[in-house]
This record gives sequence, C-alpha cells and structure tokens, in this order.
Amino acid sequence: MSQAIALDHRTHVNGLPLGRVSATSIARGTALQRFCASMSLFLLPFPTLNFGVSFTFADAFLLVAMVLNLHELVRVQAFQVPFILAFPFFCMSAILDPDSNLESLAQVVYIWGLIVPFGWIAFTNIRPRRIAEILIASAVLNSVVASLQGAGIIGELGRQKLIAFDVGFNNAFNRGPGLSLNCNSLVMLMTPVFLLLPYIRSARLRSLLFLVFLGGIGASMSKSTIMALPGILYWLWREKQKKEVFATLAVFMTVAVLVLSQSSRVNNMVHKISTTIERRATYVDTSISTRTELIEVAVDYAKDCLFLGYGTTGSYKLISQSTGHNVHVYYIGLTVIAGVPAMLLLTIGMMMQTFRLWRLGEVYFAMFLLAHMLACLLTTVLYLSFQSLPLMVAGAIIPQTIRWFEERQQKQS
Repeated sequence: MSQAIALDHRTHVNGLPLGRVSATSIARGTALQRFCASMSLFLLPFPTLNFGVSFTFADAFLLVAMVLNLHELVRVQAFQVPFILAFPFFCMSAILDPDSNLESLAQVVYIWGLIVPFGWIAFTNIRPRRIAEILIASAVLNSVVASLQGAGIIGELGRQKLIAFDVGFNNAFNRGPGLSLNCNSLVMLMTPVFLLLPYIRSARLRSLLFLVFLGGIGASMSKSTIMALPGILYWLWREKQKKEVFATLAVFMTVAVLVLSQSSRVNNMVHKISTTIERRATYVDTSISTRTELIEVAVDYAKDCLFLGYGTTGSYKLISQSTGHNVHVYYIGLTVIAGVPAMLLLTIGMMMQTFRLWRLGEVYFAMFLLAHMLACLLTTVLYLSFQSLPLMVAGAIIPQTIRWFEERQQKQS
C-alpha cells in the first residue's frame, strides 16, 4: 500500500495536486451535507458569531454535517486512535475536578470526545482545493474586519474585548481581533493560512492575498505574529513563480506609497503608526514578564500531573489565582488540564496527521497543520471548536487522498 500511494510530484502543478479527489468520491455526499460542511468550514474562524455561549453558528452546521456523513466512521483512521485514547484522561480529570460543573463537563465531552477525534468526518466530501479556498475566504474577511477595527471604523463584535490604544493616547491604531475572540486567537487562525496560498492559481492574486493577510495579522499587534514567519518563508521558498510574485508585491507597494504621498493625510498616518508602535512597546516588557511567570507557575503544577490533570475549571483557578491569567502555552495547558498522557497522545495524533499528509503528497496541508502546532506554542487552551479546525481539515483530507490513490490503482489494474 505504501508504494501504491507514493506521490509522483511530476503529476502536480506548482507541487500541488489538481483535482486528485475523484468525482466518484465526492458524489457520495449529499448536497445538504456539502452545504452544511462548507458553511461550517467558512464560519469556524469566526467564534464571535455565537449563540451567547461557547456554541457558535459554525458548530450548528458542523453537527449536521457530521450526522449526514456518519458512514465515514466505518473505517477508523490511524490518527484517530491517540485522540480517542486521550479523551478518558480529559473526562476523568474533569470529573475529579471539585470546581467542575455541568457546563465544563459538556465542553470536555464535546471538544475532546467528539470534535477532535471525529469532527473530520464533516469535511470528507469537500475537495482539498475547495477547503483551501473556503479557508482563504474566511481569512480575508477576518483580515478586513481586523484592519477596520484597528483603524477605528468598526468596534467590538459580540463579547470581544477591543484593545483601544487611542484612548488617552492621541491618534493611535487599535488592536483588531477580527471576527475571532481576541487578538491572540486571530493570530492562531491566521498563522497557518499562508500555507494555503499555493492553492490559488494566479500568482498576482496570491500576492494580493498575502498583503491582505499581513494587514490582518498585523492589526492584532500581537507578539505571537512571529510564529507566522516560518510558514511565510516556506511558502516563498516553494513558490514556483517567485519573479511574478515579487514583481506584483513591488507594484502594489509602489502604488500604495505614491497614493499616500499624494494624500494630505500622510503625515497623520505616519504619526498614528509611530504612536501605535510606541504605545505597544510600553507593554512589551510587562507582557513578557507576565507570560514567563505564567509558564513557571503552570510548569510547577504540571509536575503533579503525571497521570491526570486538575480539570478545566480547576487548572484555571490554580494558575490565575496568582497571576489573573491563564497560561499561554497550549501544550503546558493541556498537561495541567488533563495530565501528561493526554498531552502526549494529542501531540502524537497531530504528528501522525502531519506525517501522513506529507507521505500522501499533501505537503502544504501538512505544513498548514505544522504551522498551527507552532502557533499553539503561544496560545492558551480554548474549549471552542475553532481551535481544532486544522486537525479536522487534516483528518478529512487523509481518507480522501487515500481513496483517490486506491481508485486510481483499481483503474490501472
């Protein structure tokens, strides 16, 4: 089987598969199922659109899409096993947590018992290229909203907490979270999206989207933005039309400079940028020291979590009682919440997905998941489905691609 599914890169354009998932495979899904899956995929990066609780608009479409595609569970995928094995550790840690309540238990079951191990079945009827296009469309909307929030054109959405730098500090930009919950979660969502740019056929459009994404992730003014750099560099390194991409970027930047230079507001713009940088810089030392303290506190508690953790509510109470915040390292947070075995099993599952995607030739989706794992190094654990979006996407593409190779092998035999 490993030889049968070995990738021949010569059959790809720009290193990407074109129409590799056959129409026969896609036809298995109903129109309603594909609609719900597509809507869920588009809305998942917008957790601020919710029903007033942790259950978002995207979750409603996601559950319907999963129910309509339950036949995918007939064939268990290897990467599911670590995710399934991790669930009892989350469940037992939550049950033994004296501060736990019914809502937190429901979140544990929903995220770690349903979404992480089985959420991928919702998207197996959407082609990989279409998945990339939908996620890119969501990222564009997130970027535009974040940029408008940064400019002060629109304000907070839902339960967001917009960090306004212009309050008491004349003419500064705000930190825009887009349609995410906050700036850090926006960066987590935007970090891997750069790896999907190769799925756009036009080099000029890729360049334009790159600038839009930079504007969106820059509007967050988050230190976590640095985690997007490896993915950007990898995309530029693998880009087959570098000259056209860089030429287009140069044209866009030149036009922008010329337009701004002719505007009477250029001085005000420069002043706002410098003021914003100055304002943000005043918080850097405090922010770094706070996060360092959070990591030290969390690591101390993690030493006691060799088997089970303190649960969702219990871990937050312990860590925040001295700092007022939660730890901003996903993997340490997992350890404190559910124990070392749960953290290792989840990490193993994600690495299995990454390796499998790479072996199947879905290099950019493998890097997409890897970039998400990198972004999680500076992200807290969120009991919301959007944080597991890259895992679900990776899980959906693996069986699709395997079926494509199997069908091709049958036709050739």
